Amino acid sequence: MNTGNTDIDFTVAFNGLSQDTPLAQAISWNILSGDDTLPPDKLTGTVKAGQATEAFTVAGAMAANAENSLQSAVMGDISVSFTAQAASQTVAETVKVQDIVAADYAVTAAEGDTVITGDYICNAEGTVYTFTLTAAGSASTGYGIITINGSQYLTQQIESGRSIEVKVNALKGTEISFASSWGTPAADESLPVKDGDTIVVNPFAGKKISTLGDSISTYTGWSDANPITGPECRFRYGEAYYGPVGGDFHNTELVVEDTWWHQAATQLGAEILISNAGNSTGVLYASYPANLDWQQYLQEMLSYKTRPYYLGTETEKPDIIALYIGSSDVARYKDGELGDIKDINFDTLIVANGDGSFTYAEPVTVAEAYAIMMHKISVTYPDAEIYCFEVVPNSGGYLSTVNGRLVKTHPFNAMVRGVAEHYGAITVDLLAAFGLDPDCDGTATQQDFEYFQSCFNGDPHPNAAGFDVITKAFVTQVLANSKYR
Repeated sequence: MNTGNTDIDFTVAFNGLSQDTPLAQAISWNILSGDDTLPPDKLTGTVKAGQATEAFTVAGAMAANAENSLQSAVMGDISVSFTAQAASQTVAETVKVQDIVAADYAVTAAEGDTVITGDYICNAEGTVYTFTLTAAGSASTGYGIITINGSQYLTQQIESGRSIEVKVNALKGTEISFASSWGTPAADESLPVKDGDTIVVNPFAGKKISTLGDSISTYTGWSDANPITGPECRFRYGEAYYGPVGGDFHNTELVVEDTWWHQAATQLGAEILISNAGNSTGVLYASYPANLDWQQYLQEMLSYKTRPYYLGTETEKPDIIALYIGSSDVARYKDGELGDIKDINFDTLIVANGDGSFTYAEPVTVAEAYAIMMHKISVTYPDAEIYCFEVVPNSGGYLSTVNGRLVKTHPFNAMVRGVAEHYGAITVDLLAAFGLDPDCDGTATQQDFEYFQSCFNGDPHPNAAGFDVITKAFVTQVLANSKYR
């Protein structure tokens, strides 16, 4: 018997048939050592009936492990049984196929100009990775095997000398490896990954995020692009603190991709649906300037009023809602005005009308206002996950100034945790993220303070470094707690 890199040549004699019996259309076979079946395009040779010999090519389907069996049997033996049918007789013979040589075929994966060797770890900021798979070798064809976090995906057949492009939508940290096999993919031929396909293993692909916030969460063209207090309100759109160079904005150093919410959506592979944010706004209190028009705008923008109803559109609802609101409240609430979850009488604060609607009492504490906001969001978007951000103090001033602000920040954050837990929401601890007073004793160290200040613009507004910290804190909580994981 002769063997080659691509085909296995052999001769098998069926002594029970006469020499003039045609056999080419009537041969089937299998590997005796298991349920595997040799690839049909790898078996060519001759068959004898008595003294006659004729050439044939075996036809049939291939089972899952056939090629692996062949490739692992280098210099080994595999017994194959052949059954011939002719003239109403069935005759079986067994031959031993010796010294099998694995086919010379390999698929090389590359990202751009970089050839991938070993495991590939997804570490880019985005979630879509593009790979080029190129086949080479003496075997005429084969396919790629892509393993993603233990799950295997087979590509279409890739002829030697040709390439296909495959994209993978995966979260950061996903492990990908590449291998190959010659022959035909064992999977259902309607299922292989084809040239140009995207393998989606990211659970957040297509998920939509909406935000409700103050100036920290604004950017022109986003936060001021949609009605956020009601389509008929005089002040429908929130002014943006952040914006590009050349505009009338307070901060023009950052592009929208730097903002915490845009970064988070990118890292999760999700989409921003609505950015409901406006300058100087709050839950119950806002930064009130002397301008009367601006005061009216801020009153309408208080987040317990109509803003919770504008986190989606007529056709799309958010899957994740992030609430980064309350910095203005921390700066302005006085003793007795903050409140706490244990002080709220929900029976009188929120009254069901029996028809699916609710009547809300006018809140007298920040906690009541926060609870009303959360209730409106929960009943309007019942399927959405809600993440409530704990706030940090204004970064301006000295260490003693910031420590003084922590006296009001800690109770506010405790209130947020209580209300969030009541509504089944998840909190994002930004004080811990910035390492500012992590033991919550009301006193930050000079070292902690200096790092904290380096992440802000000398006021409540983060710079690029600060947005990176906020993004990480939020994304970490989503990955740890989301039902979509």
